[in-house]
Amino acid sequence: MPIDTLLLLTFTLSTIAVVVVVVLYTFIMHHVRTSTKQANFAHQPWLVDVALACVPWLIVSLLMYPTLKKIFTQS
Repeated sequence: MPIDTLLLLTFTLSTIAVVVVVVLYTFIMHHVRTSTKQANFAHQPWLVDVALACVPWLIVSLLMYPTLKKIFTQS
């Protein structure tokens, strides 16, 4: 693969990651502002919530690793 294609893939994945973070942040803030004043506790432990929040970042990082490795070894 030429380096231009690798850079395109890297920037595409980075852009997708940023868009996902912005959308999630927007939805979370909208939910917090419109929720009731009474606290609703989650049905699952906080560790599960943290793990589910980290899974998309792990997937994106694993997809970007080979591309970034090739870019930096060719430079």
